[in-house]
Amino acid sequence: MISSVTFPIVFKNCFYVLIFLLIFNANANAQNDFSKDSVDKKSAFLFQNKKWDELISFGNTALKRNAETYFLRVRLGMAYFEKENYFNAIPEFERAIEIGYQDENVLEYLYNSYLKTGRTEDAAFIFSSFSESGKNRIKPLNNSFAENIFTGIEYGFSNDESRNANTDLDGDQNKYGEQTIFRNSILATAGLNQLPFDRLNIFYDYTYINSGKTKIIMRNNEKLNDDYQEIQNRFYNRFDVLAANGLVISPAGHYISKKYNTLFTGIADSTLTDITVSEKEINNENFILSLSASKFYSVYKFTLSGSFSYLNEFHQSQLGLSFMMYPLRKTSFYTNTSAVLHSENKISNLIVSQSLGIKAGKRIYIEAFVSAGKMKNYNEQNGYTVYNTGDVIKTKFGISLDFSLLKNLNFNIGYSFRQSEKNYLTYKAKGLYRGVISYEQTLTKLNYNVSVITAQAKFIF
Repeated sequence: MISSVTFPIVFKNCFYVLIFLLIFNANANAQNDFSKDSVDKKSAFLFQNKKWDELISFGNTALKRNAETYFLRVRLGMAYFEKENYFNAIPEFERAIEIGYQDENVLEYLYNSYLKTGRTEDAAFIFSSFSESGKNRIKPLNNSFAENIFTGIEYGFSNDESRNANTDLDGDQNKYGEQTIFRNSILATAGLNQLPFDRLNIFYDYTYINSGKTKIIMRNNEKLNDDYQEIQNRFYNRFDVLAANGLVISPAGHYISKKYNTLFTGIADSTLTDITVSEKEINNENFILSLSASKFYSVYKFTLSGSFSYLNEFHQSQLGLSFMMYPLRKTSFYTNTSAVLHSENKISNLIVSQSLGIKAGKRIYIEAFVSAGKMKNYNEQNGYTVYNTGDVIKTKFGISLDFSLLKNLNFNIGYSFRQSEKNYLTYKAKGLYRGVISYEQTLTKLNYNVSVITAQAKFIF
């Protein structure tokens, strides 16, 4: 017989036991819901019904509960891919392959994810592992000679002549002065990419530049104009080596031959009593040796670059760092910030650049950029783009449109505006030299602007 005192205690203990059993059963059911078999079944159901958001939420919860399977990783990666979140899809496919899922369908998803995020060297490495039938299916035009070929043109025109041609070069004493006017330039380029090995991409480019210039010489208030053409032949070669996943090392070299024929003066002494003018041909050979290393970390890309160059009879060195980011974790928007320390003749200056890109359509991207600093005898893009007119570009900004009409044919058109600065040479009275007035050379700054229109086409095999 249970006393009236002990009955409430027994009832209370039974209640605790019941609560414990209910909690234990709930936990057991929860654990059972996230067993590997149940996870595979539910993820398969969500995948087959294209419930991408639910699949992503469920898959991440399952991974937190250590219910990892390669089927879950694959389906999760495909869900991200369908949501155009290629940055999140990449590690899922990589992990699925790492834990044993060997299937060309998954490799193809990873290959396309790499391409859509700009990791072309990683994509090439994956492509090399496909069977011949797989290669032919993914890239029917694939050939062993070239990955892609491209060509481009550029036209630049300035207000230098209208703004500065009437400058009083010979000064108050009408002794002597000179300047060079930049009129316009035409550029044509062509090149190709090769993939001879699974971890090596080789880039070749030839560029021809014809710049129209005018040498203006003034003496005793008389002006002499000489229109001439400056011809540049450029050869560029770069090797992109995939050293590790997401890590690319790129040594490059750029050879530039410059040739022009114009008037030059000979000045005997500082009295400027004996000045001769003659025509002379100039042939300059210039070069740039550069190296960059870039590394992808999820939605971030870091690039460290450096170069040593000899341009316009001076040596230069550069050291730069750039940081690219996709803040929305999608390729629809990106930013790129860079800073370069440029040195010439022991004088250093900092050049900073910022660009923004946005996806404006299915195959259309718009990019805007701005750069500021003293860009003289300066190079960008691992030595590929070179500014060697001899004048300083103080700022430049522009916009470009990149679009594809066909899967294998890509176009890029752009416009940029450059604020430039140059020096003209004149002489000012300094004092008497053997009873005759002597003069000293003086450099005075002039400003002008250059507009540049570009167009490029690329065919991808």
